[in-house]
Amino acid sequence: MGGWTPWGATLTGLYDDRVLRVDFTIEPFVAGSPGRHVTLAVEAVRRHGIEVDFGPFGSSFDIAPESIHTVVSELLHVAYSNGATNVSVDVVGADSHNEEPAAWEGVVIGGVRLPALHGVLNQIIESVERELGSSLKDLSRNDKQTAIRLLDERGAFILRRAVEDVADAMGVSRITVYNYLNALHR
Repeated sequence: MGGWTPWGATLTGLYDDRVLRVDFTIEPFVAGSPGRHVTLAVEAVRRHGIEVDFGPFGSSFDIAPESIHTVVSELLHVAYSNGATNVSVDVVGADSHNEEPAAWEGVVIGGVRLPALHGVLNQIIESVERELGSSLKDLSRNDKQTAIRLLDERGAFILRRAVEDVADAMGVSRITVYNYLNALHR
């Protein structure tokens, strides 16, 4: 099967013109006091004109497939060059509830998200949408924070993959959902 050389490979054709979401966490991390290994890596991504959703549990950004290898490679280089001990990177399609398997030089690098437990999460989301009078995706930022509070109170986040599914329903990153939850539990 040959060597796996991700930064020399291309994702063109795997995702067509879709947007990819890159979720990343850089360690070590100290809540409220990110080190240079974190801030400089985030700045390296921003220099490409990409908005980074920066949060205490990790960060994320959306990117075109043809740019991903350059930007992620630079993020990794800057993070490790400035003292990172571990960098976790997760790449998913930003515009899909059900992720498709993705192969890179014959190696599967993405997976399929399993549906929620017998539709329970969808029922909880629908009840919150009814209460707030709009779909999660169409809510304002403040109303999305209210929706996260209601979902949390109703036990939505004890379900497997609930954060990812709620993030998809809201049209935000999972890091944004974690940030909203973190703000609730301070």
